[in-house]
Amino acid sequence: MILLSQLVERYQGDLERRHGPQLLPSHRQALQAMRRCRRQGSDLMVLQCSDCEHTIKIPHSCGHRSCPHCQHHESQQWMNGNEPSCYLCSIS
Repeated sequence: MILLSQLVERYQGDLERRHGPQLLPSHRQALQAMRRCRRQGSDLMVLQCSDCEHTIKIPHSCGHRSCPHCQHHESQQWMNGNEPSCYLCSIS
C-alpha cells in the first residue's frame, strides 16, 4: 500500500513547479507535515506492554488536520467513543 507521505515526496516538486506562486505557507507546512507522517527515519514512539514489558517502536504521525491518514484514525477513535450519541431517536 502506498502512503500519502510517499506521494507527497514523489510529486511535491512537480506541484511546486506548476503551482508554486499560488501555494500559501500553510499549504507548504501541511505538505511538509504529511511528508514526514509515519515514515521510517522520523521520530519514533516507544510503546511498552505493562504486562510483559515487550516494546515496539512506531513512527510518529504528523497529526496535521489536513492529513487524511491521521484524521481518519482520529475520526474512528471519536466514532468508537461516541457511537451511542451519534444515533438519532425516532419519534412515533
